[in-house]
Amino acid sequence: MELSLVKTTPVQWLQLNDKVAQGYGRNFLASIAVQVPLLIIGSLALDGGQLSQWVVFSITAYWLMALFIVIRRPRSPTRGDLIAIRFGFLFILMSFVIATCIRWTFLRWQ
Repeated sequence: MELSLVKTTPVQWLQLNDKVAQGYGRNFLASIAVQVPLLIIGSLALDGGQLSQWVVFSITAYWLMALFIVIRRPRSPTRGDLIAIRFGFLFILMSFVIATCIRWTFLRWQ
């Protein structure tokens, strides 16, 4: 039994008309529906840009994670993949907020 790798270009491997949109579509829309209002609220907050910074960093980390998930399983997402796509942004945002609060706490002790 011989193992062979299929040689394809990235354009052939993941095209826009693949079933990626069918499997991930609703979850991406739900995540975008949360990201856009939070980005607007974060941009309008008068906190010196801290909330805006959290949201922008979280959006960047989320889309890198989502890209990795879709490239890894473009045609057959698992339930965990779909949950990560739908709710991953909120978990990443909470992680940034908690990490910043912990950092501020330790800086206050010094």
